[in-house]
Amino acid sequence: MIAISLPVKPEPQYLLEYYEPVCLQTCRRGEMEERVEAALKELEDCCVCPRDCHVNRLNDEKRVCNTGRHAIVSSAFPHFGEEDCLRGWRGSGTIFFGLCKRLRIQTIVSSSG
Repeated sequence: MIAISLPVKPEPQYLLEYYEPVCLQTCRRGEMEERVEAALKELEDCCVCPRDCHVNRLNDEKRVCNTGRHAIVSSAFPHFGEEDCLRGWRGSGTIFFGLCKRLRIQTIVSSSG
């Protein structure tokens, strides 16, 4: 079970108004464990990046990106450079991973809160 104290109030300089992050909404609705299980299932046949290696990362198998069971996050930050229809009012989140120059995950944060 994942324990998170609610509500979390982010620093005001980063937000226009208070909102609950999607990950906390997911946890509150009791869906986090299901999402974690689905993510781990995807690691069994990895095709996250365009290289489509299909390795089993749960067994620490590595291929082109040299990323096994545990990825290295080199940076994560809000991104406001996308078109308004993609980033909404609060921007999108961008995560860059180490070892693989092609793997960047960008998440869109809903402007509806």
